[in-house]
Amino acid sequence: MKLLIALFVFVHLSLNAQNTVLNPADFDKGMKSQKVQVLDVRTPGEFNQAHLANALQADWLNTAEFQERTKYLDSSLPVFIYCQAGVRSRNAAVYLRDQKHLKVYELDGGISAWMSAGLPVVQITKVTQMSLDSFKNSIPKTGLCLVDFNAKWCAPCVKMKPSIDSLSQHYKYLCSVSQIDGAVQTDILKPMQVLGFPTLIIYKDGVEVWRQQGYMGFDDLLAKLNSFK
Repeated sequence: MKLLIALFVFVHLSLNAQNTVLNPADFDKGMKSQKVQVLDVRTPGEFNQAHLANALQADWLNTAEFQERTKYLDSSLPVFIYCQAGVRSRNAAVYLRDQKHLKVYELDGGISAWMSAGLPVVQITKVTQMSLDSFKNSIPKTGLCLVDFNAKWCAPCVKMKPSIDSLSQHYKYLCSVSQIDGAVQTDILKPMQVLGFPTLIIYKDGVEVWRQQGYMGFDDLLAKLNSFK
């Protein structure tokens, strides 16, 4: 009897493990059937060539970046993870299950299999780039201005967006807010010394008085703005 129970548990666990590695069609259905987080663990260059809709990006080969960005994943939502062919995403999935205790589904064969199945991808189109002069001219010469350099694929940026939107909508008396998609407006990043996302900069009367790279909670950000009044 004990042998049968042990065998049943082994088979059950094996089936559960198998069910977390999905072919492209099932991966697509899974993403559409519930609220999920989609995570691309390839490099930024690979991501920019083509990626799945609404995907976050965290390079598995860049340990510091991967650990920092995945800190902000929502533990209540499943993660649908992929790479180019499935190797990196398998290793990343093991990490997220063991270290973050997340429910993770893997795309078997990666985005290569996805595209071979004729499923859609997003490709970043080139847009007119903002010049440094245009950026500087957009900063108000009086009062406080908060500039948020972000990216749609950046998990901490996504987590911060409700706070930034709230400041923009409900705290106009305190500051103006400028949100810049650094994944699109790439030419401005180097002259502005933006090395990662999110990067927050506060200007007072047109002069930079503070900056921080990384996530910041709403209360802390509001307190920081009030400190420059």
